[in-house]
This record gives sequence, structure tokens and C-alpha cells, in this order.
Amino acid sequence: MNYSYTIMKNSKVRRLCITIGIVIGLALSVLILSIIGQEGQLKSGISKTGKTPINDTKGKLTIVGDGDCLIVNIYGTGTATYRLTMAVLDVSIQNPNPSMSLEKTYSNIIDTGNHVITILKKYGLKVESKNIIVQPYYTYGRKLLGYVISYHIVASTYNVSSVREVLPYLVNSMISLNLKFTANRTVISRAYRTALKYAIENAIEKLDVIARELNMTKIVIVNIREGSMRPIIVPLYSVNIVKTSQPSIYVPSGEVSATVYVTARLCR
Repeated sequence: MNYSYTIMKNSKVRRLCITIGIVIGLALSVLILSIIGQEGQLKSGISKTGKTPINDTKGKLTIVGDGDCLIVNIYGTGTATYRLTMAVLDVSIQNPNPSMSLEKTYSNIIDTGNHVITILKKYGLKVESKNIIVQPYYTYGRKLLGYVISYHIVASTYNVSSVREVLPYLVNSMISLNLKFTANRTVISRAYRTALKYAIENAIEKLDVIARELNMTKIVIVNIREGSMRPIIVPLYSVNIVKTSQPSIYVPSGEVSATVYVTARLCR
């Protein structure tokens, strides 16, 4: 009885081992067939598409073949100028040498500053800010040499021609003047749109050259992406009129650039 039970137990173990072996064998067969199938698909895909890079210049120009068509990634740039329609005047009034007569010097500086403000307003300039600084000067032995008083006035105007008219009236041995020309956001935005248009035209011209060189007859724009706007270049033009009775003013131009990245399909 005990012997019969032992045989039955060993028979069950044998059948279980056979079943496990069959399952493992089937799993290995499926895995091998799957790998072979993937390799076949990969080889088939390469033979069908045949996509190989034709040219690559550090990401600036990429051309990929796809049968009778090419995928081209290219960029275009454009630059536009704009008029600097706003002038900012920084007027500095200062006694040339330290003075011990603080009250008298201060009075002279204030009178000159008030005269300057009257002239600026007369020619349509808006006074943005005023600032007075009193600076004592000492010797190395801490002996007081006197005081230097500075009166800074900042004014602005959108009428650049009025700057030329007002400058001759600001000629004084105590006055120096800085001019900064700029433009408002509307003018700069308009110039940027023009630069963006030039950038697109530049990219299309490049695509046309590539298509003609490779005997492609059809150009299809797939995607256009705008690059980041470059910092606006606002030239700073300064003139010192301490000893100049008729200063000549040259108003420079502002400049803004744009970049676009284009993906296109060129076909025969």
C-alpha cells in the first residue's frame, strides 16, 4: 500500500516536470520567432525607406532622403533698421572747481538749472527728473578744499529736430550734455515684423537653391518656427557741448534681427 502510493507520487512529479518543460520550450520558441521577425522588419524598413543623411552642417542644414523626396531643415535670418524717434537729454550743470563759497555757488547752479529747464520746456521737451548733489572735497590731510555742486536734469522729446534747436542755447562753461536716442515699442515691433519677413524670404531662397541643384521641382513647407528675438541694438550717441557753440547732431538708426527655422519637403 505504501509502495503503490510512492509510485503515484513519482508519476505526478514526472508529469509536472514534462508539462513545465513543454511550456518553457514553447516560450523560447515564441521569443526566438519574435526576434527574427523584428530583425526582418528592421531590414525591410531600411530597404524600403532608404533614409540616409545627405548633408549636415552642425544642425544648420539637414537634408534626409526619402525615396523621390528630401526632408530639408534650414534657417533664415533677416535684419531691419528703424528710426530712433525719441531723444533723451541728460544735462549736467557743475562748478568746474571746488568752491569755499557754498551758498553763492549753490545759488549760481540753481539759477543756471532753472534757466535750462525754461529753455527745454520752451522747445517742447519734457523734464523727466531733477537731482542736486553737493560734494565736499578734502586734501589728504582732511583739510576742506571746497564744494562741488552738480545739478542733473533729464528731459525727453519725440521731436528730434527740436534737440538741434535747443542745443545752442545750452552752451555754458558749467554745462555738459549727453544725448541718447531710442524709439518706442511700436516702432521697434514694426521693424521686427519686417525683419521676420526678410528671414522667411532668406530661408525660401536657400530652399530654392537646394531644389535647383538637386533637380527637385516641388517644395512643400512642412513647418516654420520663429527663433528668439535678439536684443535690440539702441545706439548711444553722446555730444559734449562745453566748448562748442554750434554742435552738429547725427541721429543714428536702430537695428533689430529675426531668425526662422524651416522644415520643407523637396520632391521631384
